[in-house]
Amino acid sequence: MANRWAGTGALLGAMAAMASGCALTAPALGGAPRGGAFAQVQTAWAVSMGPASATVTGPGLGSSAGTIHVDGNAENIAGNQGLALLGTPIPINAGVRQSLGAHADLAATLGWHDSGVELRLGPGPGEGLPWALTAGARAGRFGLLGDHRAYEGRVRFEAYPHLQSPNSPSKTELALSLGVSAGVFSHFLPLPDNRDPADTPSAPPNVQILRPEVRIEGAIGLAAPSVGGGFTVALMPWVAVASGTPIASDRDITVTSFDESVGVSLVFAPGGGHDLLKPNEQPSSFHR
Repeated sequence: MANRWAGTGALLGAMAAMASGCALTAPALGGAPRGGAFAQVQTAWAVSMGPASATVTGPGLGSSAGTIHVDGNAENIAGNQGLALLGTPIPINAGVRQSLGAHADLAATLGWHDSGVELRLGPGPGEGLPWALTAGARAGRFGLLGDHRAYEGRVRFEAYPHLQSPNSPSKTELALSLGVSAGVFSHFLPLPDNRDPADTPSAPPNVQILRPEVRIEGAIGLAAPSVGGGFTVALMPWVAVASGTPIASDRDITVTSFDESVGVSLVFAPGGGHDLLKPNEQPSSFHR
């Protein structure tokens, strides 16, 4: 029995270590609105970077005063250690996007750090340049590993200009967006790792910092839609234009200072689905 529990603990610890590479990023672009009753499942993988530094005070940190200065990449769960530098084979989130007629769709996602909803409005297929006005909200209390005090809301404008003529068999599009977000955002910085290598695998020691922020966010990339879904891949930078007082998620740690103003993510989001009103539609019949 003891060996069974030890094996279970090791498995859970290994999963936590892998999840520690999950990137913190804005929601992936959904591609041009599909219209009809198109429903798709979409996942996202990402690598995020955001140079940051902090001074924190707490039990067992640094000198006898318990103060330590830390720095690194603050845009991955567990900071810039281990898999956090390369992302993780586990998607950062998964969700469902449902078209609500010709000019709207609604998405809901579940992620490691947070979960949320998104509503988009825009012209339907064949009505000129594809674009969408997006409004969404996410909260850490609904994430698998999130802090209940973390939340964010955003609005953004998305555009998907065609790269080929409308009659081209290729449907590749540019994926562009510009918007603003506000809320309490999470940042993770690594702490000194004094663990015994023989210990059960676990996420690297880190400090989670929560800070109120207002951000300007953008995206530039490619979208490749198809009758069965498609994918988007985009570089998504952000700049913090205002920020409040940072605190640590761990109530035993005090954040004396925290500095981070820019970040960027590379997000890959494939999806698959079909129009619920046209279940037998074939790829050759797909037209934007």
